[in-house]
Amino acid sequence: MSTALDTRPLNQVGSVKQLLNNDQARQQLAMVAANNLKPERMMRIMANVARSTPKILECEPLSLLGGLMQCASLGLEPNTVLGHAYLIPFRNNRKNVTEVQLIIGYKGLIDLARRSGHITSLSANIHYADDEMWEYEEGTESRLRHRPGAQKGEKLHAYAIAKFKDGGHAYVVLPWAKVMDIRDNSQGWQTAPNW
Repeated sequence: MSTALDTRPLNQVGSVKQLLNNDQARQQLAMVAANNLKPERMMRIMANVARSTPKILECEPLSLLGGLMQCASLGLEPNTVLGHAYLIPFRNNRKNVTEVQLIIGYKGLIDLARRSGHITSLSANIHYADDEMWEYEEGTESRLRHRPGAQKGEKLHAYAIAKFKDGGHAYVVLPWAKVMDIRDNSQGWQTAPNW
């Protein structure tokens, strides 16, 4: 990228490389960015992403700007080790283009939940067949109690618990087979490289 900013209008930006150096794109980001995110940093992050994920350079530039603006408005850095959010290239066969889609990572969801001011803590865990105790019941007397064991047995459930400022709590429990079904049928999992 050159040091001088590209001043062409956004509707004339023809590539991701041009977008990452475009003054109008930076101004658009600045208008929606949370206090902790600077447009220049987001553009540098995406330039680094382009080196490790060259497919991002094939994306429709305005779809990348849209994803960056969503991240900026939520105060989430995309594609960093923080794991808050990911801007991923996906092929749109209907339009015959590659577009960027925002995927918010679980760490980003936790950050957003904590920033809401309603939640004091979030935790998640897996119930294994060899755990010391597992009690789970829905209904008017609902409860969830878990005492982990060696955690080497078969995975049976995944759960998450949120504690609220008012002293209340909420939880969700999914059978492990359902967790795997959701993962296996997600577009992200199906198109992800074999890691």
